[in-house]
Amino acid sequence: MRKLLGDKLFSMIKDDDAVTEIRLRLGHETLIKTLKGDYYCRFTPSEKDIEEIMQRAMRFSPYAFENEISSGYIPYTNGIRIGIAGKGKVNVDNKILFPIVRSLCVRVPHEIIGCSNKLGDFFSSFENTVVISPPYCGKTTLIRDIARVLSDRFETLYIDERNELCGDTLSLRVGKKADIIQGIEKKYLYENIIRAMAPEIVVCDELFSEEDFFAVKRFSLAGIKCLASFHASSIDSLPPIGKEIFKKYVVLTDKPFIGTIKAIGNVRV
Repeated sequence: MRKLLGDKLFSMIKDDDAVTEIRLRLGHETLIKTLKGDYYCRFTPSEKDIEEIMQRAMRFSPYAFENEISSGYIPYTNGIRIGIAGKGKVNVDNKILFPIVRSLCVRVPHEIIGCSNKLGDFFSSFENTVVISPPYCGKTTLIRDIARVLSDRFETLYIDERNELCGDTLSLRVGKKADIIQGIEKKYLYENIIRAMAPEIVVCDELFSEEDFFAVKRFSLAGIKCLASFHASSIDSLPPIGKEIFKKYVVLTDKPFIGTIKAIGNVRV
């Protein structure tokens, strides 16, 4: 983290092991979010500071990260991801570029081994399951731990599009029956998964587009079970196709703390 942020900002972070997000905004103090609470540090980034962090994140090779930047983020080591905001434009290849970057959101993944234990015997017999919550409520952390347990028992394929589930260097723990595909969207993997890997369970984070749901539906129709997440505040927001696919759900909230279970049950069509 020191290498990415630089000595000055890193030295102002009180407990780097607990950090979940670092939000840098041009002209404003830096917000540090942690497992224990949020605070501002007296680091007000300049354009130069933001540019230097971006260059370090991209290993000083911006052209190697054009596709990721077009999606609004830069992947870093150990599952860290840097979100980007600023003045952008779309080029002739329909890629988004950010000539001026004004904000960075450094997201730091956390392994909380055993956090899925609070679900009790909910997964004694695994069925298609979706974990639902607004951003920053612990969806990925919970999915990562559920998948770690499942992939010790079942042939499990991770579709880790943004290296958040396993880390870009596979530094985050998985079970002994886990196989991992990174950097490829779900919609492109159906044929390869069925024919080549024959998984019992597919794990994927952040279902977003209609194409994502149709890809998962195809897995399900082929007899492959799925664990995934969806950004929403309740099961009522899950689209009809999601209610056809998933049999069980968990809803998380950040009240009174991140990762609190708000609701759990069986999906009703």
